[in-house]
Amino acid sequence: MKKLAIVFSVLFLMLLGVEMVNAQNEVTSNPATASARIIQTLQISKDRDIDFGTFTAVNGNVVLTPVASTVRSTTGPVLSGGVPTSAMFTVTGSAGEAYTVSYPASITLTNTFTPGQTMILAPSCNVNGNAGVLSGTIGGGTGTQVLYVGGTLAVAATNTTGLYQNTADLKVTVNYN
Repeated sequence: MKKLAIVFSVLFLMLLGVEMVNAQNEVTSNPATASARIIQTLQISKDRDIDFGTFTAVNGNVVLTPVASTVRSTTGPVLSGGVPTSAMFTVTGSAGEAYTVSYPASITLTNTFTPGQTMILAPSCNVNGNAGVLSGTIGGGTGTQVLYVGGTLAVAATNTTGLYQNTADLKVTVNYN
């Protein structure tokens, strides 16, 4: 009988120990919400090209201020006409979303009649009326914003007459932040 009492006591203690282990290993949890938001693809479209107009070949710069009503100034070359315009782009995306703008630091314009003749353009940007700013926020309601690209064109007295162009390298890129 004493052995039976010892066996029951040992079994009781083992069951009590298992219950204590189960109580210590109890796991608690609290669920987190998983979510995702899809926004409109960011796009940029060119509305007009940049055009410095016409001027004489004198050492200096022709500057186009990147705004809607283009402002042209010069340090050297004599302005003689043409219709100068800064480039204009429309950015389309999800309203209220921030984005950045990038473009090359400089591009080379080549004389289409005399290929060895070049001028260097250092572009500048205006986003939402802020010159030199390389970021913006898509307009509320419309989901669009206009940006302008102008710049400084370096002119040399040795530049020959003709049309100077670069149709490929002034790539304006926008990316969501």
